[in-house]
Amino acid sequence: MGGYASGPAMAAALWMGVPTMAFEPNAMPGMANRLVGKRVQAAAVNFPDAAKWFRNCDVRGFGEAGVFCGARGAVGAQPRLLALGSQGARILNTNVPKVAKELLDAVPGLTILHQSGGKNLEVTQRAYAASGLEIWMRRGLR
Repeated sequence: MGGYASGPAMAAALWMGVPTMAFEPNAMPGMANRLVGKRVQAAAVNFPDAAKWFRNCDVRGFGEAGVFCGARGAVGAQPRLLALGSQGARILNTNVPKVAKELLDAVPGLTILHQSGGKNLEVTQRAYAASGLEIWMRRGLR
């Protein structure tokens, strides 16, 4: 699936001749998947634009929405939205804040946890400030 932890494992598998497959859920692959994409035996992606980074690629999409939408947490659990706008996901970092107030009004008890990544922290902060919502911010450890 990419990410810094998969890079060394995928490199070792490729070096040892172990059959490999990459999965890329994002429209733009991260660095790990871009580096191994043309070397893997197969790949599955969710967005057609991501296919150019891989060989033997199959565009799968996100499947049936009900698989995710039908998932339920513990009885009585408060609803939560996790927005992962790290790396170059500027579109999430600017658009989630634009709809956050509507979401909070529409879903009683909703908590939004938004991870912007350091690269887009200021953009995300400005977007939330423009939305009129008060936010609690915590910087990650480096």
